[in-house]
Amino acid sequence: MKSLVVPTAELFVGWVRELTGANDGDWVEAIQRTTGNRRGDPWCASFVNFVLQMAYRGRNPLPRTASCDVLLKFGRTKGWITAAPSTGDVFLVVKGPSDAVHTGFVSHVHGETVGTIEGNTNSGGSREGWGVFARERPLAALTYIRLPE
Repeated sequence: MKSLVVPTAELFVGWVRELTGANDGDWVEAIQRTTGNRRGDPWCASFVNFVLQMAYRGRNPLPRTASCDVLLKFGRTKGWITAAPSTGDVFLVVKGPSDAVHTGFVSHVHGETVGTIEGNTNSGGSREGWGVFARERPLAALTYIRLPE
């Protein structure tokens, strides 16, 4: 249920951290396993899957994947891509027509910025960070998947 996405994601902000900075650690590896990933693999999309499995009570509306590209393609196929995000939607950092490189959740929209909760990032916004962080990003710089209620 979309209303549970942000409260669920917020539970992991500030304490899910990589052990050595190499996409590892107990919680990171548990998150990775939800999408078939292994220690060392990027995990931002796995974090999205992990949270959606809980928030939607096992009925994740998105494919179980660790690939941002798969999420982008799925959102387009379903007609769920939007330029006007709302709380609980999924965001994607898109570098090319079929090249999404990072993902997370919209926690709030404020004017020309969106608050986000994202895994495998850092306070500077890297797509290869070391934990789950709450951040602010420019609204126009992202692509959004509107999740069902």
